[in-house]
Amino acid sequence: HREILGILEERGKHQKGKARTRGEKPNAMGGRIYDMNCGWPLYRIGRRGRWGYQCGLYQNSETKVCTHNYVDGEVTTKFALACVRQRILSPTAMAKLEAKLHGRAEADSGEKAAGLQQEAREDLPRGCPCYR
Repeated sequence: HREILGILEERGKHQKGKARTRGEKPNAMGGRIYDMNCGWPLYRIGRRGRWGYQCGLYQNSETKVCTHNYVDGEVTTKFALACVRQRILSPTAMAKLEAKLHGRAEADSGEKAAGLQQEAREDLPRGCPCYR
């Protein structure tokens, strides 16, 4: 097992001469955004002290196939969050969300009330007129 892990680690050190990224860098959109021209996923890369996403086909073809190759990471993340915010805050979505949350709250309170009633019954002696 250790020998296999060593081989995998050695193979994974470089990818086409580029060192693999290690660490806890934020990758908010990793695996969630795609190039609109070719449909390939965009991968996070560092560029001049900033970070962004680059087309996988562009990278794998050594810049020969896809021309739509890079988007800024912060701009992309802000855009995606604005889209989610717009979707959630739409009147119909908000009404559905509120209805679902109220339903869950009622279900939780009903379950808790039933549990409290059962606990109270268990504490009463059998001959008590309140026992049902």
